[in-house]
Amino acid sequence: METKNLRKNTIIVIAILLLSVSKLSAQYNGTFGMGAHLNYGSEIQRPGVGLDIHYYITNNIRMAPSLTYYMAIKDKSMWSIDGDFHYVVPVGPEFSFYPIAGLHYSEWKNRSEMAKIDNNDIYNKRLGLNIGLGFQYDFRYKARTSLEIKYQSIKDYSQVGIMLGIGFWI
Repeated sequence: METKNLRKNTIIVIAILLLSVSKLSAQYNGTFGMGAHLNYGSEIQRPGVGLDIHYYITNNIRMAPSLTYYMAIKDKSMWSIDGDFHYVVPVGPEFSFYPIAGLHYSEWKNRSEMAKIDNNDIYNKRLGLNIGLGFQYDFRYKARTSLEIKYQSIKDYSQVGIMLGIGFWI
């Protein structure tokens, strides 16, 4: 009899939790947003600036392509295009976190001493994968800030990227 009550109570608690989580998730399906971000890459060891787009495919899954340019310092620079997917999990009315998975393409520009003499740049084009975690705070209606930490697996150039962003829903 005690096991039956425990099962019944467990089912009731799970049902209440599922209902409360569904109340937290708004109807985002088809919503489009744009934003700007500051980034720091551990391998390039430079700050970067960029633009991003967010499009909700479903209420929890969004596509998030972005373009980032890292500042040129001492003849070394980089730009990247990321095609990430986020699974948005609401934690409260304004807070969410999201796992990140996606593809990465970057072009690294390095000038060696010989290249300086010949006035040629050396470009390294790289494909890679992204995996990470992001946090979002909706501070106003249709306005958000975000923090992302992701590992970019890139042949010979893997790095950790930290991004702070601001965006708006259209």
